[in-house]
Amino acid sequence: MESQALNLQLTISASFLFGCSLYLVNLIIGNFFPDFPSTSFIVIPICNLQNVITAMSNLYVITPYRKFGTICTFQMICDIAKLFVTTAFALIPDDLSPGPHSEIAITVAEIFYFSSCLMHVLFAIHRLIFIVFPNRRDAWTSYTVHAIAVCVAFASFKSFLPRWLDENLYVYFNREVMAWLFTKTPSTVTYMNFKMYLSYTEIVVVIILDSISFTRLHMLKAEIANSIREANSSAEVKLVIQSLLQCWPTLTLVVFYFHILPRCDDAFLKFLCCLTWNISNAMDGMIIIMLHTRRVLFFKQKSAIGTSTVRISTMMPSTLN
Repeated sequence: MESQALNLQLTISASFLFGCSLYLVNLIIGNFFPDFPSTSFIVIPICNLQNVITAMSNLYVITPYRKFGTICTFQMICDIAKLFVTTAFALIPDDLSPGPHSEIAITVAEIFYFSSCLMHVLFAIHRLIFIVFPNRRDAWTSYTVHAIAVCVAFASFKSFLPRWLDENLYVYFNREVMAWLFTKTPSTVTYMNFKMYLSYTEIVVVIILDSISFTRLHMLKAEIANSIREANSSAEVKLVIQSLLQCWPTLTLVVFYFHILPRCDDAFLKFLCCLTWNISNAMDGMIIIMLHTRRVLFFKQKSAIGTSTVRISTMMPSTLN
């Protein structure tokens, strides 16, 4: 199942690169031959549907394995919903998608996106409780849905904040460069800085919480028997890898969208910078698939050696839920 999803993503990624190449050719040739046919009607479906299919393949892998828990499932639903909204709006003709519709679409998409980002923090809290405070596991599990609801409420606040700061401040879809851009108002820089520093804060919080969890796991090595140190070391490595990879999609988006995009004048560069918003969602899903595949292979290898190690491994706190 994992290999089928990965093969599907590789195929669609190849189509994505082909779509970007068409777009680049259209920009270059269009400057010299104004009558050259536009390739936008081909490029937009390819570039956007690539991200939707990526998210769908991620859900295809996750659905049969409820061990990933409520947080992971909710994050993937948010990713798919956000990609669906942005893709569907990009495919609507200009005469059917006026400015107000763009504002509604982006507000809904941002709620899903911000909710997905906050799930990274919940992942870190989840690992911290399961590793450092295992006696609070049941209490945390019972309040997981409430924590998700709080994240959704905060995501909604972030999405509606621009209108509260300035009625002319919102994100619109520029079909000339196929990118979501901020309107230019006196409050634009303030809001962009708020979003940027909030994203950095989320990354720092995840690193701090995972550092505490990793330290606790390292301390446990001195308290357990040698027979399960190998399993514990595997959990530590997996925790560090996931912690670093989880921060990468958000960091990529912040760098390209808030630092590089405002300084770009070229239409294609603006398109690529804005595309990182969708690519970050695809990266989230790829991380989940890679770690899940690795986990399955780990258990298969252990089961070939003997059953005692498998029992020990399953007793270790899960770092993927």
